[in-house]
Amino acid sequence: MADQKKDTAFFGQPRGLRTLFMTEMWERFSFYGMKAILLFYIWYLISAGQLHVDRATGASIMAIYVSMVYLAGTLGGFIADRILGERRTVFWGGVLIMLGHIVLALPGATAALFSAMALIVWELGC
Repeated sequence: MADQKKDTAFFGQPRGLRTLFMTEMWERFSFYGMKAILLFYIWYLISAGQLHVDRATGASIMAIYVSMVYLAGTLGGFIADRILGERRTVFWGGVLIMLGHIVLALPGATAALFSAMALIVWELGC
């Protein structure tokens, strides 16, 4: 055991920490970026007549999104621990968040907005 070489290629840390760090960094970038601009995007859709709710309801949609992101962690932890495993959960979570942001960029206002938010919440829980 004494002759085993430690894999310390990432700032003296194990190599796997790099993948974990990069995944978490981009996931947090996605969450805080969405949190910063989502309300303005919803208000834009309302003013353009593409989302037929008032501004207060738009703010409520934003609040529900943020609360669902925090609550989804419980379900995501269960899925990672009991069903998929850590690696597959991280992989499929990355795929879901990518799809969520792609759907958000597509035209279709209401359907695209809520579909994208559901995909992103699902991923952020994983």
